[in-house]
Amino acid sequence: MANTKSYNDLETFNNSCVSIYRRSGSTSKNYHTRVRVPGHVGYITKSCKTSDRDAAYRFAQELFDDLRIKVLAGQDITAKSTSFVMDEFLEAQAASKSPDRYTDINITIGKHLRSYADKQKITWLDSRTVSRYFSWRKKQTRHGRNPSENTLNSEGVEIKRFFRWCKDMKYLQEVPPFDLPKRKDIRRPAFSQKDWNTIVRHSRHWINAASHPSVVRDRTLLWNYCLVLANTGIRIGEARGICWKDMRMEPVADSDDYRIIFNVSGKTGAREVVASRSEVLEYLQRIKALYDNPSPDDLVFAHRDGRLIQSFKKSFTSLTKSAGVEFNGEGHRHTIYSLRHTYATFRLGENVSVYALARNMGTSVRMIERFYGQNRTPDQADELTKMRNFNRTAKPILQMLDKF
Repeated sequence: MANTKSYNDLETFNNSCVSIYRRSGSTSKNYHTRVRVPGHVGYITKSCKTSDRDAAYRFAQELFDDLRIKVLAGQDITAKSTSFVMDEFLEAQAASKSPDRYTDINITIGKHLRSYADKQKITWLDSRTVSRYFSWRKKQTRHGRNPSENTLNSEGVEIKRFFRWCKDMKYLQEVPPFDLPKRKDIRRPAFSQKDWNTIVRHSRHWINAASHPSVVRDRTLLWNYCLVLANTGIRIGEARGICWKDMRMEPVADSDDYRIIFNVSGKTGAREVVASRSEVLEYLQRIKALYDNPSPDDLVFAHRDGRLIQSFKKSFTSLTKSAGVEFNGEGHRHTIYSLRHTYATFRLGENVSVYALARNMGTSVRMIERFYGQNRTPDQADELTKMRNFNRTAKPILQMLDKF
């Protein structure tokens, strides 16, 4: 044993490839090891996590043998841990993605993939281990249910994005190839016309049944939120960030009618959305009456004090249960996202062009045809095809609400 300025009880083995020592000036009595593996440049340093000399020696020798085998197999023994790389990835995503988009990424990478690859190096994730990931995920349960093939497919897409980022950041040499679980096309749960009529008729009773003014206020906001979503098809995340300044009214050429335009931003970027009915103005008037003189920068769907409402899920479930339309005819639960699907279904039933509908909803024609089973030709309707030919005499919505 030897002592130096930096080390106490220093010993070397295996032709000076392995050393164990205690750190000078440290209050810990635990040993550390420094290993140099033939064929690899530099040293690997780790704590032996023991103050026993013999146990430290065995730890160091086993580490040396393990690293030597990995070097012979062509593995990078200095690779970062999966947790370190995932933390860096998620930090970058949080700064560049919308909150809803980041939530999806964090669940797949920060929760599921992290749990699977716990304490492994990033290079451990390859074609073989990722294929096994899906077998592992199929056995996981949430609320007593296993993840669907569609969920696993979506997770696979996120993992591929993560791998591409790892390659760009030099954490991986190549993106490991793997097959995505096959998706099963399921018609999105939308309200039937009968169920929609039921919930419309029941909404007034549901609101008036509340015993406290604050509950009446919250239910009124929820119901008009539902009406706006069902008549615009905007996504939940897009609706969450809408301010009063993001809406305007425009007169329709050669008509006494007008259209309402929403400027939204979500997972597919910014776009302008045309409301399907002018009655949306009435819904916005009801919402405006719930606030004390809102300003253009205020959120439309917010608490009384202007704070963002993170979710309407609880209130929406209360409404559908009360109306007796919690599930559709196939037994699938109606969710707030059903309002977007209801919008698509009803508009296609009115012979709106699938091309115009896809543009208004911020999705692709393929997705419309895939999930709603409808094919329309471009000349079947022109309601939404005019949405880019806006009349520039448009007025901000707050200026117009009190005039109608």
